[in-house]
Amino acid sequence: MTPGSSKTKPPSMSPKAWASAQEWESHRETITRLFWDENRPLREVVEIMSRDHGFNATPKMYKARTREWGLKKNLKVSETREIIRQAKHGEISVPLEIRGRKIGSKMLKENLRVVNIADPDGNHHNPPNIHRMAEAALRAISDYSTVAFQSATFNFSSNDMTPYNWDSQPCTWLQRLWVAADNVAQDRDSAANFQNLNYCFDLFVSLLRQESPESLAVAHVAFFKLLTIGPELAKVFSRFLLGLSTIKNGKTHPLTRFWLKYNEMEPDEARRAASTVMKAYFDSVAAHLQQSNWIVMYLQCNHSRLLHKQGAFPLSEVEAIFEKTLTKMSNDMISAPSLAEMESLAPDFRAVQMQLVFFLSDNCRFFEADQLLQEIGLWWESDPNHSQKYAVLYSVWVMAKGKIFYGLQRYKEAQPYFLEYYNIVKTTAGLSHSTTTSALYWLKENTLKLETTSATNDTALLVKIVEEYKDSWVMARIIKQEDIEEMSTE
Repeated sequence: MTPGSSKTKPPSMSPKAWASAQEWESHRETITRLFWDENRPLREVVEIMSRDHGFNATPKMYKARTREWGLKKNLKVSETREIIRQAKHGEISVPLEIRGRKIGSKMLKENLRVVNIADPDGNHHNPPNIHRMAEAALRAISDYSTVAFQSATFNFSSNDMTPYNWDSQPCTWLQRLWVAADNVAQDRDSAANFQNLNYCFDLFVSLLRQESPESLAVAHVAFFKLLTIGPELAKVFSRFLLGLSTIKNGKTHPLTRFWLKYNEMEPDEARRAASTVMKAYFDSVAAHLQQSNWIVMYLQCNHSRLLHKQGAFPLSEVEAIFEKTLTKMSNDMISAPSLAEMESLAPDFRAVQMQLVFFLSDNCRFFEADQLLQEIGLWWESDPNHSQKYAVLYSVWVMAKGKIFYGLQRYKEAQPYFLEYYNIVKTTAGLSHSTTTSALYWLKENTLKLETTSATNDTALLVKIVEEYKDSWVMARIIKQEDIEEMSTE
């Protein structure tokens, strides 16, 4: 180059063309292996692909393509927080993996470490789905009772839950649903049977509105009662409860979360979780009370017995609950400061004993059940006013006697007790009351047994019982419709 001459640039090399869509797909496995499986930095992947494969693309192009392929090494802060929340509530499986590689930021991995279970070698494992769902249900149960006590929604000073009160609404609702479910089991082709069951679903709306401490427990028992008839009925009921709670309380409310978990469980999973869930609920309720509450102990005995009857509560655990409860109650009565106070505790003690009688009968231990009934009978005889003062409790004693004979297939001996039970509840509570409906159901079943197993043939009585049984349902639905119309005009 001569002095003074202008400096000339060498001819520019035209860059190689950027990778086409077809080339991206043909090299996808290689890029995925380098970037994801081997966890190499992006700049290193760019260099290797250019040098060894003649593949040209900018880092920005790589980022767009790997996102499209779902290879996200890091998450947004909002995504990280949501995953941690879902993991803690058992809503997702953790740690999150794609092609066997954990994803997310260091913060995510640190937070998920407390959610996972680690073995002695430091390897993290996911607990089975049932454990995660049960844990989420338990957390929802605990949160529900905490919220209910903090907002003073639960009230244990009320007499509405006493076992000798005709108007214990959760209990009478369960009684009616139980009869309706048994009718469906006997005849699935009957439109009237499903109409009655649907009526019971409608009734639960008022229970949810009241938020009695017993409402969740009876709904839980009802779920398993329906499950014994058919999984589809139980699922319909749990979805119904989930929808009700979502509308009334919102998606994040503990009650909504609880029924969401039961919607996700398979029938066998729900049965395995039932006893743990119910014990946790009553333990949580008891923990919020300053002193032991006999009503809570009674409810736990009753509902554990009913769950056991549906195959959802182990026999030994129910026995332990009864033993613990009756021992506690007996000690409280012995240590009562006065005879009058001790006598005031007796009805609750007898009510739990009555539940034990039903539990023994359910398990065909009729001799033990009858022995206990005779002991309770001595209490009735000790004061003639007891049977009138505690009419519900006395009627249950009469019913239990009938059921023992029914279980022993001694239907003729059972009949007078079922008739007496029916007459007591009809006179006291009325034909439309669920207790009367239940009494008519048992009287009808026993009379039918008499018709088929003995020479007794009282067709007129059977026709009358069947007609009154139908009327009790019709009247109940009419009263419910009048209540709805009255509420709509307020």
